[in-house]
This record gives sequence, structure tokens and C-alpha cells, in this order.
Amino acid sequence: MSFAVLGDQEVIARFRTIHTQQPPHSMSDPESTDWELTLNGRGFKVLGATDQGRSPTVPISSRWTRGEEAPLLATMVEPGRYLVHYKYFYGHHLGWLYGPVTLTFDTDNMTVDVVDDLEFEAD
Repeated sequence: MSFAVLGDQEVIARFRTIHTQQPPHSMSDPESTDWELTLNGRGFKVLGATDQGRSPTVPISSRWTRGEEAPLLATMVEPGRYLVHYKYFYGHHLGWLYGPVTLTFDTDNMTVDVVDDLEFEAD
């Protein structure tokens, strides 16, 4: 699905759902979604802060999976570098995660730097 428009090029978001075994007493969600962003069939390497030793990820709302969002329009900051800003929301049985996200795409090096300020509010 089309996620963002960088000038005259389209970034495609692909997802896969991962199921992990959890102990019976765990409150962790056994299901997670991992996103890959591609441009002309080539994947972007995700850069940014890590969460508890995990690889950096791109927070994308599940509304994208249902096609409820129009592609984001990027702002070119210099040739080959584009910024995208959006608000993220994820509802969970324990509460919700929300906040602003900024992605910086570097099409020359095929990287996307993720900066977010997400907050968790318990239900």
C-alpha cells in the first residue's frame, strides 16, 4: 500500500504479523506487526532509537492496513532527503500508545530515520 509520496516517487509499506510464544502469566502481546518501507522495490534501512535492545521500527497505525489513510506527502529538505510528519495511535488491551512521529527519508543511502515522542496511557 502507498504510504508516502516523495516528490514523484511512492514509498510502499508492507507488513507482516509475527506471533511469539508467551508464558501463561505474561501481559505482553504475543502478536506484533513489523513494517518494511520500500521505494522502487528496494527496502529502507530503519535508523533511530532502539526500544529495550530491539531494532528500531517504524510506528505505523493499523488504519494503514485497512486502507483508511491517504499517502503522506513528504517535504523535500534537500535533494534526496524528505521529511514526513504524522500522529500515531495504537489501541491495546492494556491501554494505548500515541504521539507524533517524524520520518527522514534518505533516498541516496536508502535509510529512514525514525524520531517519535510516544506516550503510553494505561486503560
